Amino acid sequence: MADVFILIVATTLLMAFWGGRFSQSWRMIAAAAFSLYIADMWFKYATSKLTDYQSGGLLEIFWVLSGVLFGIGAALEYDLSRSRRTSGRRRVG
Repeated sequence: MADVFILIVATTLLMAFWGGRFSQSWRMIAAAAFSLYIADMWFKYATSKLTDYQSGGLLEIFWVLSGVLFGIGAALEYDLSRSRRTSGRRRVG
């Protein structure tokens, strides 16, 4: 049930922030949510259907990818907020 919620949130983020100034960071965050969804669905399938499940499968890389994409999205958002803050200030001198 929570995985479906993750999928809905990721789709909503993609649709809401398509284009515009903030789109790149939110696209990375939405891609991270999709990666998390894929990893969770693979884990659920592997533990319920496969009798000899072992960690380290190829699709488990999506857990790592989701963390990396969340980090990239946060870094892009931070960079965007820093540039917004400094562009609004005038230098006196």
